[in-house]
Amino acid sequence: MKKKILIPKKEFEKIDLRRVKDVERVDVTD
Repeated sequence: MKKKILIPKKEFEKIDLRRVKDVERVDVTD
């Protein structure tokens, strides 16, 4: 199931989005 996730910017930089295949949209918060 596709889902939208919220990620703090500092965490976002650590994530390899290519590995997060079940996420439809990623919102980065400040």
